[in-house]
Amino acid sequence: MTKRKLPNGTVEFSRIREEGMAYVDKTDLMWQMANGDQYNYLSRPRRFGKTILVDTFECYFRGEKQLFEGLKIMELEKEWTVRPVVRLDMSCAGTNIATMQAFLDNMFTRQERELGISCWYREAFGPRFQAILQAAYDKTGQRVAVLIDEYDSPLLHSWGKPAHEDVKDLYRSLFAILKSDSRYIHFVFITGITRFANLSLFSVLNNLVIQNTNPAYATICGITQQELVDTFGPELENMAEKNGWTMEQTLDELRQNYDGYRFCEEENVPGVYNPFSIVGAMASGKIGNYWIRSGGTSLVKTFVDHLDTDILSYEGCEISKNILESADISERNPKLFLYQAGYLTIKGAQKNKYILGIPNFEIRDALFKVVVPMLNNFRGDSYTTMDDLRDALADIDMPEAMKLLAALIADAPYSMMKHDTQRPLVEERYRYLISCVLMGSGCEIKQEYTMGGGNIDIVAKNREAIYVIKLKLTKNGGLQAALNQLSDRWYVEPFKADSRKVIALALELEDEGRGMVAWQEAE
Repeated sequence: MTKRKLPNGTVEFSRIREEGMAYVDKTDLMWQMANGDQYNYLSRPRRFGKTILVDTFECYFRGEKQLFEGLKIMELEKEWTVRPVVRLDMSCAGTNIATMQAFLDNMFTRQERELGISCWYREAFGPRFQAILQAAYDKTGQRVAVLIDEYDSPLLHSWGKPAHEDVKDLYRSLFAILKSDSRYIHFVFITGITRFANLSLFSVLNNLVIQNTNPAYATICGITQQELVDTFGPELENMAEKNGWTMEQTLDELRQNYDGYRFCEEENVPGVYNPFSIVGAMASGKIGNYWIRSGGTSLVKTFVDHLDTDILSYEGCEISKNILESADISERNPKLFLYQAGYLTIKGAQKNKYILGIPNFEIRDALFKVVVPMLNNFRGDSYTTMDDLRDALADIDMPEAMKLLAALIADAPYSMMKHDTQRPLVEERYRYLISCVLMGSGCEIKQEYTMGGGNIDIVAKNREAIYVIKLKLTKNGGLQAALNQLSDRWYVEPFKADSRKVIALALELEDEGRGMVAWQEAE
């Protein structure tokens, strides 16, 4: 079977179509938006298909009908009016005022040459932008389509630095033009991860329609289950054969690792898969952390304080609908940023609140692999060590698993001993650290599992086994006390009906936070 070309890293709609790459057809939703509201803003996580969508808009407004043959839009569009397009990809604009000015100067100069106009005020970017819009309208007789992709990239990367205010000032001079010159503008589409409410983009453009949670566009970025099956049939068959899976097993693996994103509360609207990860998995035939390897965790530490102590609370957390829908990151709401960045998603809704949670295995692994190095002084490669621990737990190789776990929790004074008032909480902090390590190694975790005989410190589940874990400090009886409790209180009984193997583990932990002293599997 000839291997089909996939858009792995390709964001050019024309290239995808001309080279016959696999394409998930969103052109009906694009057409609906293009022929709806005049001013539109859409927030989605990074590498979630925003740039391909912007590129598709550009080809549509330029009237490149031949690229759309066979797609849904052909049943909808009858006129194919050619319009001038001004497009700015702000992910190329750098992180400070100098690089942003250089980028805009280059882009505007190109537009000015095409329009045959001269500029005498090169650093007055607002007036230059205005002149370009007016000249494009005058020359063609058609209103302009303005496409601004990843508008917030310079703002996110300059956050907390002196350059941030300069970047905001430059944006104010540009976006004030969008409202005042609406007579020259047919359509505005702006994408980003987040919004900055103090920026004039969102105060001057008071007619900007925020489409973030609009059910009509909830699937405009991302891949639904039906689109996955319809678009990637040959690749799914190849993946199943390569891994020795049935088609049902293949789809289940993809669902658990990459599905789970929801961008509205309506239950009848399907969720979506992470498109970047799906294309990566289809291209390689393997399950992997594709989205995260592309730099997905770089901004988490900047915008989320105390991630190391709060991360377990984010599963099933609540957030006001007003906060999530206003999307104002300037208030430093960690749940809001994690949602916008793709680490949390909508799981449900109750009255005026959304319920958020971690969407899938890939994201859970990524978050906990960011957190664990914050919690300990591990000097090796914690990412690789946690992956090795995942394999050992999957193989139920307890000596290897306990060796790796001991390495990851050894000598963790930052999380356990940074304040004297925390000394009585060493066992609690051990429980938190071990839970984070196990979650980063692919396990589903329940802390302090309540049963008739008492509380189980940690229950960790993967596909192959259920690990029932009891912790004891050396000064509180150590290994023998943990073994006695596992035996005397029948801790494993509630799990014996499960088809997976149940393993009871006793761990003895050093009183001062220096790690595991001993372990033993209870009979």
